Amino acid sequence: MTEEATAFAVFLKRKRELLGTSSDYSLDSIDSVLLQGLERQASDDEDLRKILGEFKDRLSKKRGIQDTTASAQAYEIFGEAVAYSHLSSKFKTRRLPTRQGVATPDFECHTREGKKFFVEVKSLEIVDGEFRLSELQEGALESQIDIDRQIAEGKKVAFGISETAPYRKFKEITGHSPHKQASETISKKLRGAFKSSQFNEGPTFGYAIVNKLIIPGGKNSITPYYTEKIYEDYCCMTGCVWMATFGTIGMLILDPYEFEGKGNVGGLLSVDGLFSGEASHPAQGLILSCKNLSEAWVAGLANPHAKMCDNWGEDDTDQVLHELSGYINDATNERAFELAHRD
Repeated sequence: MTEEATAFAVFLKRKRELLGTSSDYSLDSIDSVLLQGLERQASDDEDLRKILGEFKDRLSKKRGIQDTTASAQAYEIFGEAVAYSHLSSKFKTRRLPTRQGVATPDFECHTREGKKFFVEVKSLEIVDGEFRLSELQEGALESQIDIDRQIAEGKKVAFGISETAPYRKFKEITGHSPHKQASETISKKLRGAFKSSQFNEGPTFGYAIVNKLIIPGGKNSITPYYTEKIYEDYCCMTGCVWMATFGTIGMLILDPYEFEGKGNVGGLLSVDGLFSGEASHPAQGLILSCKNLSEAWVAGLANPHAKMCDNWGEDDTDQVLHELSGYINDATNERAFELAHRD
């Protein structure tokens, strides 16, 4: 395979096209080192080779630097490759073929005991995806123009400022409670991404790639509340992922302190979590994978309302979550003490 034929070569070509002009948030969210590692792994793995082939084909058909839709689609395929690599490192895994008119999960896996389960993978997009991605690119372009202007004026050091704000809506300027907005956005995105019809084959887990979303609190967000040092004191804040998964309408949302004397109550949760009450999703559990410039973690969350299938029990669900996740929790916050004692 020549360098030009590799997925990494096509990715690098698309990144170079942006140099000195703008940026593409979807391409920026793809870890280049991880992509190279996946290609090496794919030499001995037909399923992974096919996924990366789809990634390469999608990027190859990208129509100029403003085609953020193609980049977003390539990012989704990259997420599927990452999930497959992770799953296959722990379990016997195969990619399921798509069937026209039939909703099926992405992967079939087998535990060491030979028990079969399924995994549906989704890469969560920023709010107002296609529109905001274009808006972000315009902001990056304006920043580059400002840098060029400074250089033309003879400044030895030039810099520009652009903002990502993954939870902000298209053309929105005013801010909101960051933890309330994040909690409710993640909850809605999880429900929108993981269709119940894709969880009918047997015990099935949702696997969410959240690299594009800046999760407040990082891995600490899988607890209902946590403390973090802000300025010189500690602040109690809401765990957005826990709320998005297990929260119920009316739960208190706490934001970071902005300054001394200002309250940090962000309001009350207005949507139920993915695994909350009678409206609980049918997934056995949820795996969240986050890997960006600032952090890398994988968390597992068990669904307390999941229906046990023939030859599948709670211990099997726990085994899958433990194998795949560095941090786990549940609706009762049973594992919070473990998180508190880890780096």
